[in-house]
Amino acid sequence: MHSRDQYEVVLRTKNIETIDFDLKADLVGISAMTSYVNRGYEIRDQFRAKGVPVVMGGVHPSFMRRKPCNIAMPLSSARSSS
Repeated sequence: MHSRDQYEVVLRTKNIETIDFDLKADLVGISAMTSYVNRGYEIRDQFRAKGVPVVMGGVHPSFMRRKPCNIAMPLSSARSSS
């Protein structure tokens, strides 16, 4: 079991802040609504190109489950596989 002190969580809102693609991350989570899911895919691509695993959640991945499964690991799949 891990202590909470071992994790650092960084939250970014792409509408307010610039995404730091040089961030050293072990995992990136993206919440996406259908209206801006393409930007989520662009962000996903940049982190995946650096070898960072990406999970997606939010309205779009929840209702369009088959499409995000081919593009990034949807959060619902990540939970059910553990």
